Amino acid sequence: MLIENYRPGVVKKLGIDYETLKKTNPNIIYTSISGYGQSGPYINRRVYDPLIQATAGSAAAQNSEKPEFFKTIVFDKVTGLTAAQAISTALVQRERTGKGQYLPISMLDSALYYIWPDVMWSKTLLGDGVKYLPDLFDAFPIFKTKTRYLSVILLQDADFQKFCELCNSDLHTNEKYLTTDARVENLESLLEDVQDLLTDIDAEFLCDELDKAGVPVAIVNSLDEIHEDPQVIQQESLVEVEHPVAGKMRIPKPPFNFIDQNEFPKSHAPSLGMHNREVLEDLGVDEADILRMGEREKTNKELIDAMTLADAGNQSRK
Repeated sequence: MLIENYRPGVVKKLGIDYETLKKTNPNIIYTSISGYGQSGPYINRRVYDPLIQATAGSAAAQNSEKPEFFKTIVFDKVTGLTAAQAISTALVQRERTGKGQYLPISMLDSALYYIWPDVMWSKTLLGDGVKYLPDLFDAFPIFKTKTRYLSVILLQDADFQKFCELCNSDLHTNEKYLTTDARVENLESLLEDVQDLLTDIDAEFLCDELDKAGVPVAIVNSLDEIHEDPQVIQQESLVEVEHPVAGKMRIPKPPFNFIDQNEFPKSHAPSLGMHNREVLEDLGVDEADILRMGEREKTNKELIDAMTLADAGNQSRK
């Protein structure tokens, strides 16, 4: 299995492209990850996550007045997950058929596939006479209460009725809001009326009562509050580890576990080359060769550091 994320065409120049390698190893699973794909007018562009957010339309979807980026490098991560899923599928196929696979994966395609069901749902039906609905997340605003910000989902009639009753309101009897379709039709005024109900209500009280009633609700945590959330604490979703350079760190644990393991090792991400010896030993490389490689790596690092300093000096003189 091989994964590369050079610009399109580079691996062919290096002689390690799929067509070349499969002559030696026909059942290789070869994954090429790129920004815009292996062909087309954008293939030679340098690519960063915000550029994919711009091209894929997700930036335009965040704000109707001025495009905004997600405040996370989302499509770098989504593309990695896409690659992991594709490789897992190819491994199963190879187990069954003995055949290898070439997997070209682009950030743009991964982004479009990821955002389409919710961001682009109003652009999916292309026939005549289609009634366009509001953007999905327009129906899921964050409300400001007396004490905290709150997210509450009021799609179902029963949830909306219970919400209104807990807020001592008869808003659910208003003809404009009697059904889900009616509430969508009058979404702008609905959200204004709901916000008015919440202005003088404590978020903690309402969240508890809505939760008891089975209405979907959550208090909006600040970044400083996430690690104190009782659910995060109970699940041990965040763990503290000691890093040899950075010191004490708080990091998320992997979101999955194998049932026959008590827990994942609580460790930081490895530094470059940290596990070289373990990998080489697993491959059966003898001790003398490992030591020789280590010396060569040290020499290479010294050369790279020297070249970097020289380049920095040249730049400063310009």
